[in-house]
Amino acid sequence: MSSHNGSTPSSDPSTNQSSQPLISMSSGSRGRTDLAWGHCREAPELSVGCKKTKLVCLYCAKVFAGGGINRFK
Repeated sequence: MSSHNGSTPSSDPSTNQSSQPLISMSSGSRGRTDLAWGHCREAPELSVGCKKTKLVCLYCAKVFAGGGINRFK
């Protein structure tokens, strides 16, 4: 049985240097790491008076109401 001493490089966030840029968006605490976010945008101007987040395709301008990024994909 092996013992874990906790000295892995990824255990300390100050020394973890990733080559990928961090994605930080204003809404959501988990961030937006899905690649599909590069193909749509959130449209708050279409969501006035509605609880559902609306996404708009950047290519065909189709509006997706509800379901989030998974429905958009």
